[in-house]
Amino acid sequence: MEPPEESDPVVAAWRDPAHPAHHRLILNPHGAFYCEEGFDELRWKAAQACRSAILGEPLRNVIN
Repeated sequence: MEPPEESDPVVAAWRDPAHPAHHRLILNPHGAFYCEEGFDELRWKAAQACRSAILGEPLRNVIN
């Protein structure tokens, strides 16, 4: 379901720094695409966001 319910276990883990999975979660926004180029760009941006998070670099479009 989009957006996920507040009671969703993944959302709960993401919101709770004490949760064992909290620091192992990388949540990425949903993206829609209409062409092959859009799909390639979506994958590239998602990979870059994950890389930045792993390297501790500033993240774009973060919503807490």
